Amino acid sequence: MAREFAQIRLTIWSDQDFTNLTPEQQLVFLMLSSQPTINLAGVLDYLPGRLARLSGGLTSAKVGKVITELEDRDFVFLDADTDEILVRSAIRTNGAWKTPNSAQAIALNAQQVMSRKLKSVLLTELQRVIQEAITAGQWEKSRTVLATAAASLEQTGINPWAKGSPNPSPKGLPGDGDGDGDEGDGDGHGAIALHEPDPFDQWWSHWPKKTAKGDAKKAFTKALRAAGLTALCDGADTYASWIDRNSIDDRYVVGPGKWLRDERWTDELADRTPQAGNGRPTATDRMRSAWGLAQQLEAEEQHRLEIGS
Repeated sequence: MAREFAQIRLTIWSDQDFTNLTPEQQLVFLMLSSQPTINLAGVLDYLPGRLARLSGGLTSAKVGKVITELEDRDFVFLDADTDEILVRSAIRTNGAWKTPNSAQAIALNAQQVMSRKLKSVLLTELQRVIQEAITAGQWEKSRTVLATAAASLEQTGINPWAKGSPNPSPKGLPGDGDGDGDEGDGDGHGAIALHEPDPFDQWWSHWPKKTAKGDAKKAFTKALRAAGLTALCDGADTYASWIDRNSIDDRYVVGPGKWLRDERWTDELADRTPQAGNGRPTATDRMRSAWGLAQQLEAEEQHRLEIGS
């Protein structure tokens, strides 16, 4: 479904870099940001003649001049060879990336860009929203989608953009001052390094018995897609707590790869031998005890298989 609205942050009017622009520069920037053809990644075809017709007094030459001025201030980026233009702050401004489906669309939009120059800037913008999600501790699914898109760009030899270079080696993230409503000097100083924590390493830190790591890594990717990192970490914590409460011998702890493949994070674990108040086990107690015993027997069988292999 086509979008009917363009999102402009109200705080743009408190962004000194934006308010320092001339009226023509502000007009062209807002024109680009609200074009029906702009995609969720902030990219659209460069058609200066069409933009010139949207305001009296503008010409194609004047639009081109203003866009050059905006690019000098890092508000937009133009690749005349591919006739593509990018509104740098669009991804962060519209906030659509917080929805997994929209994050998928942004990832696809970024992959479809022909310009390596624009892909370089997009890689930086993806990294910035990933960092925002990490800091907020939210939007895990969207973060995973965007991290995959960023990794894909890097695999094709794209490096994050930094001021003064169209496609430099990674040196960090640039400052604000690009029309997203966040104040900054716009000069690329104050850059911060971004290191996305490896999801497997995060989950592995929760796992109670660290064996067969290679097998676990193979199973983890599929499990991550099925459940998400939070559910896997919570499940590992629950299993570790159950092991401690029931004094399970380390030999009988389920292997991490098998635990992942069998979707054991969905298990409803019960203690092995709970007792009723009079010291006699109830029918429910006996059922739970039997279930716990079955868990242990399964672990023992897995242990024997591992030894045999």
